[in-house]
Amino acid sequence: MPERLVEPIPRDIEEAIARELISFVPVIGDLFNLVEAVEAFRAGKTGAALIYLVQFLPGPPLPLTHLIAYALGKER
Repeated sequence: MPERLVEPIPRDIEEAIARELISFVPVIGDLFNLVEAVEAFRAGKTGAALIYLVQFLPGPPLPLTHLIAYALGKER
């Protein structure tokens, strides 16, 4: 069994864009964001986890969350 289901931070900009597109798919995107948030908390990357959890707040979704997470991961 793999250690992680998904890596909490995208490796490159292309992966961040692909994840962003997946998050727009109604149910699959929500599940994917939840898995990303859990894995980010497990990895100790609370900033990225909180960004992924913002998607579950009422109202329109926050755009470009995966690009923000990529930028956060890149600066550390």
